[in-house]
Amino acid sequence: MEHISKKVPKDILDVFTKKIHQHAEEHILDKALKTGDVATDLDFDLLDAHGNHVKSSELLAKGPIVVTFVRGSWCAFCNMQVHALQNVINDIQSKNATLVVISPQSTQSSMKMVEQGAMFPLLTDVDSKLAKQFNVHYQVDPELHDAFLNVGIDLAQVNQDGLLSLPVPATFVISQEKKILYSFLDVNYRHRAEPADILNALPEPVTRTGRRRVYRKRVKQITMLKLDWGDGAAT
Repeated sequence: MEHISKKVPKDILDVFTKKIHQHAEEHILDKALKTGDVATDLDFDLLDAHGNHVKSSELLAKGPIVVTFVRGSWCAFCNMQVHALQNVINDIQSKNATLVVISPQSTQSSMKMVEQGAMFPLLTDVDSKLAKQFNVHYQVDPELHDAFLNVGIDLAQVNQDGLLSLPVPATFVISQEKKILYSFLDVNYRHRAEPADILNALPEPVTRTGRRRVYRKRVKQITMLKLDWGDGAAT
């Protein structure tokens, strides 16, 4: 992964790392929804990359949903996560569940991920309303904004609403009753939910005989997302 770190100057990486520590010290995720909570107010209607409306009410009527927050197609770690999720999308769907990936980026930017092979809804969270509802967002301060600009990332242009806010890496498995069965939260953008953990959290569908389906297929761990990137990781 050396090619990743070489793309970003050390002084910029230092700013990114500083902000990770700062967010941890500020406990920005203390009020975030977590495993066992009920997302009572969950009721979104967001646009996907094709401009189609995707409603949580319609998804939950079919089965559980997996909600994953990412920063955008400009984020190398987000792209790796989307690729990892694509590898298990069939397993997710076999449990009657729907995966949606949420970001503040424009629908045009989300289309880049679709072109790279994403076969699930990539939804635009205007004004970070859904991220705020889950309490997994933060405002990008001037120092971090300047660091992004120095590597060619202008959030005012990338984000649909032009606002300087981002979600932390977060994934939720939510039942049809809106109970959170699994949550992954981390202020460090280099850390992501393990696909196998997501699958293990999803309830098994009940067959016509009343028995729960047994899955014998072993899920390959996406170890690339669990590497210790240290301070040499980029965006």
